[in-house]
Amino acid sequence: MRLSSNTFLLVKAERLILDFGCGEGRRWDGTHHEVIGIDINLGRLKIAKRRFPVVQCDGRLLPFRDSTFPSIVSFSVLEHIKNYQTALSEMTRVLAIGGICRVSQPVDDDPIFIIARRVVKNWQGDAILSHFSTSQLLGQIRARMQVNNIIYTSNAPISGVFSFFGRKTPRMLQKIDRVYDLACKTTRMFHWQVDIVAVRTEGGGQSTGEVRSHTLWSASLDDDGCGQSPLERTSFSSCPLSIASRVQKLRE
Repeated sequence: MRLSSNTFLLVKAERLILDFGCGEGRRWDGTHHEVIGIDINLGRLKIAKRRFPVVQCDGRLLPFRDSTFPSIVSFSVLEHIKNYQTALSEMTRVLAIGGICRVSQPVDDDPIFIIARRVVKNWQGDAILSHFSTSQLLGQIRARMQVNNIIYTSNAPISGVFSFFGRKTPRMLQKIDRVYDLACKTTRMFHWQVDIVAVRTEGGGQSTGEVRSHTLWSASLDDDGCGQSPLERTSFSSCPLSIASRVQKLRE
């Protein structure tokens, strides 16, 4: 089965979702999901908190109890985390048994993309700290969860290089990219991104029973107060009731 990027947001829309590395949260605009976002970047969280409750934390140490979330999504985040395997273990820990995890991730399976990433060393201001191929990533995920679906996306190498440097690709060079894309799809040799859908089964993840202490901001906090209210003092007055009650339970 092939899923489009929009499908990754639409499947199981009625369930509470953890957006792992939510950034500014713009991907959820126009949707009706119940989302809690985590990110380490305070500036982006100040924007995301206007959309849903957010937590500033390191992805390798999540402040939630085991088996909390029925669904987790992560879009191009793991390459920005050193020792990303620890982050995967944390994602598995807080994912409910039978819960769905969706990871969309750039990978080292295209020679031009590999070189470009090592030359630039960052993407949109975030350092690239981990490098891995699809097989390496799948190995880590399969050690923790059951993989149900994989989608490979081939590269447009010239456009990708221009994009890294914030430049527009000349039209003539775009034609070369289309030929390269066709060759990749035909031979199935190279791809720059992989989308993985996995499910946590019985016995997946490690149970610790702990709740980490981090700071949480909700949509009810004003800009001046962002970052000043710990979970115990956070007001959820302007959050949807179902989200507010669920987040409150995370610390009980």
